[in-house]
Amino acid sequence: MTIRAVGKRFGRRDVLRDVSFALSPGEVVGLVGHNGAGKSTLFRIVAGLLEPDAGGIEFSPTGARIGFLPERPAIYPELTPREFVAHFAELAGHDPGEASRRAEAHLDEVGLTEYKNTVMKRFSKGMMQRASLARALVGEPAILLLDEPESGLDPIARRDLREIVDARVSRGMGAILASHDLKTVQSTCDRVLILRNGSIVRAVDALDRRATGQTFALQVPEAQAERAARFAASLAMVAEVRRRNGVMTVGLRNNGTPDALLAAMVGAGISILFFGPASVDLEGEYAKHAGDLAEVG
Repeated sequence: MTIRAVGKRFGRRDVLRDVSFALSPGEVVGLVGHNGAGKSTLFRIVAGLLEPDAGGIEFSPTGARIGFLPERPAIYPELTPREFVAHFAELAGHDPGEASRRAEAHLDEVGLTEYKNTVMKRFSKGMMQRASLARALVGEPAILLLDEPESGLDPIARRDLREIVDARVSRGMGAILASHDLKTVQSTCDRVLILRNGSIVRAVDALDRRATGQTFALQVPEAQAERAARFAASLAMVAEVRRRNGVMTVGLRNNGTPDALLAAMVGAGISILFFGPASVDLEGEYAKHAGDLAEVG
């Protein structure tokens, strides 16, 4: 998906101004900013609920399905999760039999099979969020929009929600996450876009969501750069390797240590010119670029 120069105005106020970015399959992009910065408006435009006043959105392939999990999802409390999800599957064009089959499959995916016939007015917020996620996934979306999905959830429910979404992303689904929890954003997203007064004022590379250890920056001689990147990517301890502006960034898994990484690189005959931590200070970037006061609206 490519968003090109999207703008939206309500009355005399520009809510979004010249917003442009792309989302690739299997990528998670974070949106952060004060209340009123334009995050929810952008989500509604991507979901097709609002028309932009300027710019546009291109989907590849054309007609790619969008799933949307809003901050306050609408739940029908007198329905069971099976009835709720099957209803939306039918709205998506499936016959009742196929809708029921899809409801069963997605409720199992989100861990609600045991409660599929329990009316949702008895559910905790975490269970309601699971049912809403199953509803968002029923159309097999290529892109999932997550607007403050962990708000009000306990730590276990938050962990479970992340694992469900991460499994989908690992199979190629793209996702956009809006959240005020910067630690969650940094640990979940590949890139983070900071919005202020409807504009993207900063794009930050976050720690890769698969790198649960630490991230380090390395610099090697240019003649060895390609080989060094390939070698690092082949190591079991390495979650991801990125190269930019002559610097290689390596994210380690939990079983990796900086000493082991450095020893492996040197042992492979690679000359290390620089080696050090490369953690992104997302809180510092946010404080610097998002502004001191919450925007209105």
